[in-house]
Amino acid sequence: MTTHTPALPVALEALPSPTRWRRARWDEPGTIYFYSGRRGPHRRFSNFDDEIPFPMPAWYDPSVILLFDSGEHAFQCAKGRNKHEHERIRRAKGAYAAKRAAWQYPCPPDWNRRRAHIMLTVVRAKFTVPELRELLLSTGDRILAEDSPRDFVWGCRDRRGGYTGQNLLGRALMRVRDEARQGTASHT
Repeated sequence: MTTHTPALPVALEALPSPTRWRRARWDEPGTIYFYSGRRGPHRRFSNFDDEIPFPMPAWYDPSVILLFDSGEHAFQCAKGRNKHEHERIRRAKGAYAAKRAAWQYPCPPDWNRRRAHIMLTVVRAKFTVPELRELLLSTGDRILAEDSPRDFVWGCRDRRGGYTGQNLLGRALMRVRDEARQGTASHT
């Protein structure tokens, strides 16, 4: 079995770290909160929303374009070391099943360093779907925050229930929204 670490497009690796959407807190008035299972149009921002599949290059071979059922499927597939593992995760029935399937494999050694860039790649691909892109742009300049009660890295909450989590998913969404407005998004 060949070990594979997903390659990031050069354009992503060369991007400077954005500071526009860094915050110490995520509870400003007008913030749009989203979370899997919540009703309303902004549920589409969740990685676990699987109502609108989207095309994206396979992590094991960027020349192969595949359809992903959810952002979670695409994100978790990046942990696959080869085509077999990637496809086992991608074909999982539901976003939670994709996450569980990925738990069976060790993360790439540099996963913690690369995961935010991988998520940014996924969000860029997902929001090329016109309906999703329009929804994202309709949020104006409002803060987007994943309101997970348990995920302090991707969500906006901290361990005490406050709003000082890292909100990496919300920040990726806001960055892609900025890129979409400027016409600079890399659709990889």
